[in-house]
Amino acid sequence: MNIGEGKYIKLLFITRQNFLHNDRSGGYKLSQNIFQSLKENDGIEVSLCILDINGCKISKKNGTGQVKIISIKDKPIKRNLSYLLGGSGYSFYENMALRTVIRTSDADIIWFDGTWFGRHIREVSNLQKTVVFCHNIEKIFAMDRILTTKKITAVPRFVSDWVNERAVIKRADRVICLNERDDLLLNRNYGRRSDEILPIMLRDAYAKCRSVENRTNEILFVGSSFYPNIEGIRWFCKNIMPYVECKLDIVGNGMESIRDELESEKVRIVGTVDSLQYYYDKADLVVLPLFSGGGMKVKTAEAMMYGKRILASDEALEGYQIEGMKDIIRCNTASEFIHEINYMMKRSEISKFSEENRKLFLESYSTASAKKKIYKLLGELMDEKN
Repeated sequence: MNIGEGKYIKLLFITRQNFLHNDRSGGYKLSQNIFQSLKENDGIEVSLCILDINGCKISKKNGTGQVKIISIKDKPIKRNLSYLLGGSGYSFYENMALRTVIRTSDADIIWFDGTWFGRHIREVSNLQKTVVFCHNIEKIFAMDRILTTKKITAVPRFVSDWVNERAVIKRADRVICLNERDDLLLNRNYGRRSDEILPIMLRDAYAKCRSVENRTNEILFVGSSFYPNIEGIRWFCKNIMPYVECKLDIVGNGMESIRDELESEKVRIVGTVDSLQYYYDKADLVVLPLFSGGGMKVKTAEAMMYGKRILASDEALEGYQIEGMKDIIRCNTASEFIHEINYMMKRSEISKFSEENRKLFLESYSTASAKKKIYKLLGELMDEKN
C-alpha cells in the first residue's frame, strides 16, 4: 500500500516525551522528529497522547492535530511502588486514563514511542496494528544506571523497565531499533529481532554563519544533565582539560547543576540555552566523551548537522556509519583526546567547519532520509490489516 495515493491511515502516537513543552534533550528531539515526519505525510492522520510528568497544559489546537495530555504527578513513593509492581510509575487513575485513550481510539495503527507500555499494549484491539520504537533496550540501560550510580533507588526502575519491555516486545506487530547493537540485544534478551533499523533522524536546523571560519581555541560539549553525560564530562574535565591548550564550553539543559563542581578558568558551564547554533559555530571542535548509555546519541548527529569536527568515544559513535570519515575521530582514552585536541589547536590552518560531516548528516541522518522507511513500514502494516 502506498500511503497518500488515495489511501489514508489513522495513527495514534503515544509518548512520555512532552516535546511540545521541552525539546532540548536528545530523546525529546528524536520523538518530536518522528512525530513531525508522520504528520508531514498527507495520507496519515496523526493524533497525539502525551504522558506528561511536568503537568503542562496546552490547547488542543496547537498545530499538532488532536492532542491528549495526561498529567503525571511525580511522587517518589508512588512511582517506586508502581515500578516494583511492574507498572510504569503511574497511579491507578493515570493508568486508567491511558487505557481509556487506547480503548476509545479509532486509529488503524498505534505507535508506542518507547518500550514502557507493556501493560497498555494489551488494551489494543485485534483490529488495530502496533509499532514499538525502541529508544534503547531499557533493561540494559536500567542495569547500567544501577552499576553507574550505585543507587539502590534505581532497582525499582530496572524491574519496571524489564517487565514492560518484555511484554511490549512480545505483543508488537512491528519493532524498530536505532542500530544493530540494539537489534542484537533485543534478540539476546527477548528472542526477537527488530523489523526495521531506523537510525537517528534530525530536522536540519543549520543556518550558515559569517563567523563559522574564525578559530577561537574553544571546544564544545553539548548534553543535558543526564547521568551518562555528567559521568562523561566529569571524566573529561578531570583527565583532559588540565593538559590541553583551549577552553571548554558545556552547554545543555540542566547542566547548571554541576557549575560549582566543574567550572574553572578553562571550563565554562553555560547550561540551558534557547539556541545552540551560536555555540556550535564558535567552537573549533566538538567533544563527545560518553562511556555508558544505549541507543544512538542525538548529539553526534547534531554536531554533524552543524558541520563540526568531532572527537568521540565508541559509545558516542555507536550506530553511526563513519568509516573513512577524516573529520570524525575515535578517542577512548585521555591520551587520545589530549593528542587530537592539541594537534587541532596548533594547526590554525585547519578549518573548523567540516563539509564532509555536514554531507554525511544530510545523506544519512536527516528526517528526509528516514521518512521512506517509516512510510514503507506503515504501508505494509495496513496491507496486513486489510
